[in-house]
Amino acid sequence: MKRSSRETKFRRVKTDEEVKVEMVLVLGFLSGFFLFVALTYVITPLPRFLTGLGYPNAAIGIIVVILSFHALVSFLWGLWFHFSRRQYWLLAKYALVFDGGLSLGFAGFNYLVYAVIAGVLSNPQSPAIFIVGGMNLVFIGFVWVLKRLFGERVSLWFRMKYIPDNASLELASKSLKKAEQELSRKNYEGGSQAFHFAAVVYINLELWEKAAENYWLAAENLSKKTNSHHGFGTAWLYALSASTYSLSRNAEKAEEALELGKTVLKIRQVDKKAEKKISLILDFLTAILKKNTLEAANLWKNLDRKLSKWGYPTTEETIILLERNLDLLKSDEPSRELN
Repeated sequence: MKRSSRETKFRRVKTDEEVKVEMVLVLGFLSGFFLFVALTYVITPLPRFLTGLGYPNAAIGIIVVILSFHALVSFLWGLWFHFSRRQYWLLAKYALVFDGGLSLGFAGFNYLVYAVIAGVLSNPQSPAIFIVGGMNLVFIGFVWVLKRLFGERVSLWFRMKYIPDNASLELASKSLKKAEQELSRKNYEGGSQAFHFAAVVYINLELWEKAAENYWLAAENLSKKTNSHHGFGTAWLYALSASTYSLSRNAEKAEEALELGKTVLKIRQVDKKAEKKISLILDFLTAILKKNTLEAANLWKNLDRKLSKWGYPTTEETIILLERNLDLLKSDEPSRELN
């Protein structure tokens, strides 16, 4: 499905999964550093060996060991927090760029300073301050150019793609088979996630009816979990089902899904802040189904400002679907006026 620049913007909203990865990176650095300090005092040959290499090599060795510990401990923290495969893949990207990149960068800088220009800097007559200042300016300029040229791509690379680029009927079929397997084990949450993923694939293929059916199945299975967090997710999935049924112009099923979403909020103990969020979406969809363009547009102005700050994994697809519904409503308005 072709995405607008506005939709691309919201793809940069950090999800809970991504925030956990960044939290683990911080924990990994602190834990890895303390582990390095502890091992330095316990395993005495390590500092003695590094010192014997000479200052430049010793400094490089210390940095490389600390960053290696950071990567190792971060992956161990990932096990503790039960990271998914997607989270581990994102963590590996950070480790490759941060730990690997800093190690190579520091090694290159030390080689440049101590092997290439050390003789020039040691000469009292040389303009050392201008040389060092020039190096810093060149480095800052280089980083600025890289950011301008590749910053957008790098930003997207450090994201977990919730909506797949390789959307296909085969991918949806695999996800539905996975849903069947999860349900056979009575893993209703896992089955719900598989149906949800299939719905997302169908969105990319613009098969709205199929997407709506799978959102509905995802909501039904998640509703079998009883805590408030799942109640919130169930209501949201019903809202997404209503929005896609609306796009398929199946108003009857859209209204039914919408009522189920409202019912879930009434009978389940959902956190007040979370309930307020999903209620905004349900109110907007109610205006859409009533074909009240003015009310829908006004509600969207309020919802539009808030959606980007929520940071849920479903934010991206929600924006796509709600904007599509509003655009469809506006495009239908002239024909209604003629009638």
